[in-house]
Amino acid sequence: MKRRNEKKHVIDFLFPLAVFFVLAASSVAIVVLASGFYSRQVKASSDSYSGRTALAYVTEKMHQNDENGAIAEGTFDGENALVIRQRYDEKDYVTYLYAYDGYLRELFIQDGTEDPGNKGLRS
Repeated sequence: MKRRNEKKHVIDFLFPLAVFFVLAASSVAIVVLASGFYSRQVKASSDSYSGRTALAYVTEKMHQNDENGAIAEGTFDGENALVIRQRYDEKDYVTYLYAYDGYLRELFIQDGTEDPGNKGLRS
């Protein structure tokens, strides 16, 4: 049997090593870019869901109280509010729907209730 005397070159070791590092770096870059894209999509989806949910809630409240003069525009704590007047058990109630600190808020109180904490209830 004849042995081949081939001379090994440094490139025989460096080329596969370089290809491995290029593939590894590409894989890491793809994972980092994809995770950034995914987190942006999740945030956008969450924001969109929150907006749609709040809008659906306000729309449903308006549909529930669809009577002549039951819904009006007013203010609550210096902010614009949707004022809904209702009657339960021979008593009048007022619901304020307003935005506060980036959130949709609702206050349901008996009409004529003294303004606790001087919140500026006006309709």
